[in-house]
Amino acid sequence: MKLKKILVILIVAVLLLPQSSKAYAQTQDQSAVKIGEDVIVTPMWTNINDITLLLGFKDGKANCHGDINAFIGTTSISATFKLERLIPAGWSHVKTWTASSNSSILMFSASHSAIQGYRYRFSVTATVIRNGISETVSASVEGDYN
Repeated sequence: MKLKKILVILIVAVLLLPQSSKAYAQTQDQSAVKIGEDVIVTPMWTNINDITLLLGFKDGKANCHGDINAFIGTTSISATFKLERLIPAGWSHVKTWTASSNSSILMFSASHSAIQGYRYRFSVTATVIRNGISETVSASVEGDYN
């Protein structure tokens, strides 16, 4: 009887060990990167409320749009936006743009020629100055031109 009880305890322990639970974390300011329509990633930024990047394709063009929304008190946003194409050797530079704002919002839109059948990445690296503190942030989105 004692052996049977030990065996039952061992079997229950073995069945329960692989069980896992998920842990979630949330920032107080609800910062978010909206990547296309599907995924939202929440990084820990100090000066940025959110970054929205959109990448679409039409009529041989890659249409790139980016919004950076910083917190009140931001005095400067300087950004470099890049469009890259995925080739067998890796990501290949297509086009780089720069934009800046002396407020808490930076909106960017541009188009560039694109070749069907490739995957593209649209990214931004921005430096934000708020209350005398500089922070560099980045985000990217990828899409296929089919």
